[in-house]
Amino acid sequence: MLIDSVTTAERFAISDVSIPVLASPNNTFGFLSDPAFDYYFQDIADRVLAGGQIIPWPSPCGFNCSYTFSFVGPAYQCEDLGPFASLSINITDIFDSGAAVSGDGGVMPPFWNESLLFCAVDDGGNETRPVGLWIFYDSLNQTLLCELYNSTYTTTVSYVNTVQRIENHLEYHNLIINGAALAQEVLSAPNISDTFTNLDVWADLNLYFLEAITSAMLTGYVIDVQDNLAVATYAAFWTGVAEWNSNFTTTDEDDLLFLTFKDLVHKVPEFLVNVTLSLISFGDAHNVTFLPVSSKVIVETTTLATSTSYPATYSYASTTLWQLYGTALGFATICVILGSGMLYTNAVVGQLTFSQVLVTTRNPTLDKISKGAGLGGKYITDRVQKASVENFQEGRWGLARKMRFNL
Repeated sequence: MLIDSVTTAERFAISDVSIPVLASPNNTFGFLSDPAFDYYFQDIADRVLAGGQIIPWPSPCGFNCSYTFSFVGPAYQCEDLGPFASLSINITDIFDSGAAVSGDGGVMPPFWNESLLFCAVDDGGNETRPVGLWIFYDSLNQTLLCELYNSTYTTTVSYVNTVQRIENHLEYHNLIINGAALAQEVLSAPNISDTFTNLDVWADLNLYFLEAITSAMLTGYVIDVQDNLAVATYAAFWTGVAEWNSNFTTTDEDDLLFLTFKDLVHKVPEFLVNVTLSLISFGDAHNVTFLPVSSKVIVETTTLATSTSYPATYSYASTTLWQLYGTALGFATICVILGSGMLYTNAVVGQLTFSQVLVTTRNPTLDKISKGAGLGGKYITDRVQKASVENFQEGRWGLARKMRFNL
């Protein structure tokens, strides 16, 4: 076998590439004036909830490559507060301050007791309380508070055979407070066009809008009343998080908690991050053009990308190569020796053309016999036809020597 083994070697190339990224939040995206935003964004949030992962976008840099970019976006920090009974909070006040952009932040369940398996409500905050998400679950034995921060995303995206992988790092900055009141102030402004051009208003407000649209997938409740289920939240079907006990029809009191949630303290912040990054797949699906300003949610920016290739490296069997090359070199050497000997014997160097052959093979005896018969046909005399090799005895060896050069 000629090839002993085939391996691949990594090769890297770095170049500028244009990538999609979330625009700065201090732009007017039209959240309050275009219902299409709710439709697009909630569709993305729903797909992330059902798929349990980020919605990928096409590679801007080839089959195998990676790049890193940063942008400002919303992020949760969550804390497990324990049983609801141990907390001194006004649950009605929280429901009343619900989201001002996507519903009311969660419907108040008909019962507030141990029959409540899950309840999530978006908190719009106030002058001192930050925007956040409250989740009560496990029959009110668990309470989760997630507060909203202005954060910097530093995201590394890599593609291996066009399959996307994402690593994200968050840097938390300030809390977003009083979101619902700020949104209501914008909506009730005498001249709403002025608010669209006042970009200082939007820096925190857009982060609140993104959070409210995302949390709308979680808000609502699951309640069990006399073994009858009332499900009013998408969170009950959260892939990889919501787990249903197959014994939920039993009358055994130990099995009444048939809906459990895995690691919400980490899964809720991850959900908001995944939805925010998935917006990049949103691309140019919507562009605000009817407002006093025109802004895209997703913009293009330039960054360095590292492209990776894997050329094949062949390793050959040396023994087989020497057998082949040795044979070829041997025959070539023999041919060179024979040719050199012929050249030395002939002492003539020339090209293999008709004129060269003609002058090299000429013989005086042959010229004499062929005189007058050069046209062939009827001009060929009996003397030419009856001529034999013996007729050329005088120049035979010279002719043979010359013809040997031409073979």
